Amino acid sequence: MYTEADRLILLGKIEEKAKASEAVQGLLLVGSGAYGFRDAYSDLDVVLVVEDSEKVPPVHDEWVHFVKERCSVLRHKEYRHEEDIYVSCFLFADGMELDLGIWSFAKLRATKRHWKVLVDRNVPQIQERLELTLPIYHRDATAVANESLSSLWQFVREAAVAIARGHALRAVQEIEVIRSKAVELIAIREGIPADFHKEIGNYRSSPRVVKLVETYEGSMDRSGLEKMLMAVLQLYFEEVAVVLGIDEASGEHRVMIRLIENIVGEPRMKLDV
Repeated sequence: MYTEADRLILLGKIEEKAKASEAVQGLLLVGSGAYGFRDAYSDLDVVLVVEDSEKVPPVHDEWVHFVKERCSVLRHKEYRHEEDIYVSCFLFADGMELDLGIWSFAKLRATKRHWKVLVDRNVPQIQERLELTLPIYHRDATAVANESLSSLWQFVREAAVAIARGHALRAVQEIEVIRSKAVELIAIREGIPADFHKEIGNYRSSPRVVKLVETYEGSMDRSGLEKMLMAVLQLYFEEVAVVLGIDEASGEHRVMIRLIENIVGEPRMKLDV
């Protein structure tokens, strides 16, 4: 297992080479590393900025060779999103992952906040570019709740059918979709950023998140899956009630309970709706 020191050493080597390369205009630290890394298990995400779009392919090849020459690479996957946008993902023998993006300056755009500029030959050109292209993330709770309600019945029905058929894994998959809808509403209310599925674990003191964790408890038999489905629906509709009102949430909740009853019989877990 790699250490945090190993990760910083690799980052230092990348920064040193970026400064020495005339073709590289800048270097960005992105991902969780941009604000200090989430923990010792975090991977390393960097973006190299190349001023001349036509030089992106040879710069990419040069850097892939650089990484493979200096690190024990177990696996390497390359993605070419556009002619001048590459991402190479490396898995090292010690378990570390390096995601190396190589973008032309012309295509550079911030996809998330908090990207950190480590190298910029034309200060403050890259920082200004990031600020100019930073999208404004705004998730409207009412719109999210209405959108999720419109398709909820499909996943509730599929989960109930899977339970009735004894298909535990399929049931868990469908329940997870419903849980994800609840998670998004919780994230909006808690002010959790766009990567809410990654970040929500950091909010364990929230009563809502405590309830969320409890929905994972249970067995994989029919009774356990029924209870899990009912608990997830209870959590989901509690969030919907805050956003859309108790009347609408209660009405939809009753419809879903009746749907489950029609497929699997009367639920073993009675809940307030």
